[in-house]
Amino acid sequence: WTWGGGHLGALGTGNQDNQHLPIQVGTDSDWNFISANDWNSYAIKTDETLWAWGWNDWGQLGNGSYNISTVPIQVEINSAWSFVNSCAQGVMAIKTDGTLWSWGSNFAGQLALGYESNNVPIPNQVGGNSNWQFVGHAPNAHLMAISDDGKLWGSGRNIFGEIGDGTTINRSVPTEIVCIP
Repeated sequence: WTWGGGHLGALGTGNQDNQHLPIQVGTDSDWNFISANDWNSYAIKTDETLWAWGWNDWGQLGNGSYNISTVPIQVEINSAWSFVNSCAQGVMAIKTDGTLWSWGSNFAGQLALGYESNNVPIPNQVGGNSNWQFVGHAPNAHLMAISDDGKLWGSGRNIFGEIGDGTTINRSVPTEIVCIP
């Protein structure tokens, strides 16, 4: 169910209307997890498929296009997803095999793919590790992730030291954060 501002299809109801009361997204009833922001939403069904809808100027819906979708569309068919986290411009998701994937805006390297670019419109694996348990995608172009051994990692924009690695240098690959007590 969804409600609020429907601009650019953010609610997934098939139109761009605002909703002042809860309205069901489609007719499916097998949703398991959702990550939503001001402009788009991502949801995982009980069959581990990932769906997206809303704004798509940076390819953040993950379907290779830059067109908005006012209804849920599947991201990367035949994939098993366990977690997704998003901001308006980018997405980070973990598959059931523990691999980390990202797509959307990457102007500061926040997708942790090893380079900075404007757009990445389809999911790309972050590194070769398969040990991720959580990821958070911050709205100011950086991400933080936790590996299954409890280590904290960051990447992306770092001009104010957001990543916490003691520098103000953007990081385009996951950088381990060492917390000093």
